[in-house]
Amino acid sequence: MLLRLRMMFFGTDIPRITKEIKKMMRLMTVIDLADLLHTSEKAIYAKVSRGELPYMKFGEGKSGSIRFDPNEIARYLDAKRVSVKRQEELR
Repeated sequence: MLLRLRMMFFGTDIPRITKEIKKMMRLMTVIDLADLLHTSEKAIYAKVSRGELPYMKFGEGKSGSIRFDPNEIARYLDAKRVSVKRQEELR
């Protein structure tokens, strides 16, 4: 499943990726999300610590586990999408 999502991500088919993410029923781990977004686990933890990513924490302190709701991640990605028109405005 993640391999298929990763292949779609390289094709920049964000709407399709978000639909696939929403189909996922289980919570995603830091590793899952880093793999999906083609980034490092360290980058995911940094976004979590800055409050940029929606997450859930189970347990106390550093021994707690962080998980991500696929639906919330899909909404996060949708919000981060920049349209072609907006890209031209940013130039």
